[in-house]
Amino acid sequence: MAISDTAIQNRALTLLSADPIQVANETSEQARKVRALYETTRDAMLSEHNWNFAMKERLLSLLSDEPIKDDWDYEYQLPTDCLRVVSLEGDYEFAIYSNKLYTNTDDARILYVSRETDPNKFSAGFVKALASRLAADLAFGITQNATMATNMDAMAVRDLKEAKWSDGQEGKGMKVVRGSMVDGY
Repeated sequence: MAISDTAIQNRALTLLSADPIQVANETSEQARKVRALYETTRDAMLSEHNWNFAMKERLLSLLSDEPIKDDWDYEYQLPTDCLRVVSLEGDYEFAIYSNKLYTNTDDARILYVSRETDPNKFSAGFVKALASRLAADLAFGITQNATMATNMDAMAVRDLKEAKWSDGQEGKGMKVVRGSMVDGY
């Protein structure tokens, strides 16, 4: 099933019992509020975890091989979609300043969390958690109800925890050892 940014925004509004956005370019107050928070909330949530759907690997472009900043030998440009560097191949130390990576290796390949903007690539758990976080952030502004805001925040925390757990389970297979219990002896 295809999902859109508007569908995620509408899920958040539905959690608040607010009217959904009818068209993508709607200018209602609720549409303006949810759109004002959507991208920054999405990016913040992407940065919080090594989401499988948002992980990328990239060989970086060398900018300088002159000794520079704080005793680093090399300067590399980070990808424009990089939200957070998870690791540098070879476990070399590195530092990040102004969207550039500094290190002492002449071949920098990174694993990073990307700014994934295609909601069709999001996991179902992430979609649910993102909508809950949006609802929590919008709750008081839309409903003027502090109890609703507190309840939405608790839901957002729970949904994010569940989404992280589910994402962390992906790709972790169990090794089956053949033996008497498996064979039925």
